[in-house]
Amino acid sequence: MPKSDRLKVLLAAVNSGAYGTDATPTAADSIRAFDFTVSPQATRIDDTSTQAFLGAGDHFLVGKNVTASFKVRLCGAGTAGDAPPYGSLLRMCGLSETIEAGVSVTYDPISAGFEDGTLYFYRDRKRRKVVGARGTVSVVIERSSVPHLAFEMTGLYQSAADDTLPAIDWSGWQTALPAEPANVGAFSAFGQTPILQSLTLALGNSHPFISRVNQERVDINDRAATGEMVIEEPDTATFDPEALAIAHTRGLVTFQHGTTAGNMVTVNAPAAQLGMPSEGESDGTAMLTLDLSLKPSAGNDEWQLVVA
Repeated sequence: MPKSDRLKVLLAAVNSGAYGTDATPTAADSIRAFDFTVSPQATRIDDTSTQAFLGAGDHFLVGKNVTASFKVRLCGAGTAGDAPPYGSLLRMCGLSETIEAGVSVTYDPISAGFEDGTLYFYRDRKRRKVVGARGTVSVVIERSSVPHLAFEMTGLYQSAADDTLPAIDWSGWQTALPAEPANVGAFSAFGQTPILQSLTLALGNSHPFISRVNQERVDINDRAATGEMVIEEPDTATFDPEALAIAHTRGLVTFQHGTTAGNMVTVNAPAAQLGMPSEGESDGTAMLTLDLSLKPSAGNDEWQLVVA
C-alpha cells in the first residue's frame, strides 16, 4: 500500500537528561509545521584496494546524521506569559527562555550551555527519531503571506521504523495572522517607519555534526546573525540607508506582529548595521533591498524574540 505524502506529523521536546537522550515527545509536543523535509546524511568512503578486474569496489558510509528543515507560523501562546508551543524548538536553537508571568516570554541568544532536543517525524506509516537535535532559526515576514519561523536542524542518526501516526494536540496553537496593516503592532528601522515589503532576521547559528572515534554530537559553535529588509525607496532627507551604511551606523530594527495580548510576537535587532542598498522595483514602485548585519552590544543581545 503506498504511503501518503500528505500525512505528516512532527513532535518536538527539549531533552532534560544527558546529551542525545530521547526526550520521548508526546501529543502535547505537537508542532504545527509545514514545508518540512528530513534528510539522512552520510559521508561515503570508497575502498580503493587493488583487484584483478574492473568494477566498483566496496564503499562505506560514515558520519551518519540527519538534517531537517521546516517552518512554523508565527503566533502567540494564547495567554501572555505562557511559552508558545514552538518554544522547545527555539531552545534547541541556542536561545534562553525567560518567563515573566502574565506578561511575556523572551528568547535571547546564549553562548554556552546549549540545550538539545528530540524530533519525531512521521510520514504516513514511517517514523524517524532525531535525537541530540540543535539548529538555527529565522523570522520571515513578507507581504501577502503569514509570518513564519524557518528552522534548520541537525541531529544524530537513528534508523527509520514502521509506526502508526500518533495522536496530536494543537490546542495550544493560536490562529496565525497575515502580514497586513491591521495586524502590525509596531515597526521601525533606525528610528524611521519605511513602507515594508519584507523582513527576514536570521539567528545564524553554525550547528555542525561532529564525529569522533568514540563520540558523535551536534555543536552550536558560532553565530553571525543577519537580515534583509525590502522597503519602498524613501526620500533621502527622511531616511538615507546609504549614508547610514557608509557611516557604519547601528540602529534598532523592531517588528511587532499582532495587536492582542496572547497573540503578539515581537522580533528585535537592537544594533543592526546596514550594507550598501540595492535598487529594485515592485508593482512599478522603486524599492531598496537592505542587507543587515545584526551586531551584539553587551553580548547575547543581537537577536530577540518576545511572545506576549
